Amino acid sequence: MSYNKIKNRVEEHKEFVRKEHRKDGDIFFTALQGSQNYGLSDDKSDVDTKTLLIPKLKHALFEKPVTETLILDNNEHADVKDIREMFRMFEKQNTNFIEILFTPYVYLNRKYLDQYAWLKIHAEKIAFGNPHQTIMANLGHIREKIKKFDNSTVGTAEDVARLGYDPKQLHHMYR
Repeated sequence: MSYNKIKNRVEEHKEFVRKEHRKDGDIFFTALQGSQNYGLSDDKSDVDTKTLLIPKLKHALFEKPVTETLILDNNEHADVKDIREMFRMFEKQNTNFIEILFTPYVYLNRKYLDQYAWLKIHAEKIAFGNPHQTIMANLGHIREKIKKFDNSTVGTAEDVARLGYDPKQLHHMYR
């Protein structure tokens, strides 16, 4: 999939999330997550994103942070997280969040350009802020993928029958 097609899909995800969460706050940014960020995509690869919301004050004070996965009509995933949750994930060194600091496929709400620029400038420090925690988080991620390595699902049955494993799980472990 070309750069422009991926950017367009990220923009579509942003619009989808905006319609679903308009009342909850502003979109900070929407970023691609997954195989395209690692050069591991193929013609069958879908586009999955994370959208970070900046909550309205009343939500920040009185409600739990938004955290959910929306499924688009084409079965692509749009993860939605309150910015408070994002920083918790950074502290945990969660690879699925760290990667969004490095992707070139981003929709950025221009209102938050300075805040996003700060994140980009500090991305390496965030990514390697706690080396021990990074190793432990990655080991946990790999262990979860090993459990699913040779499981067959509707979408992976053909690959598992042909290869003996699910290549998507191998890609997750590689990342």
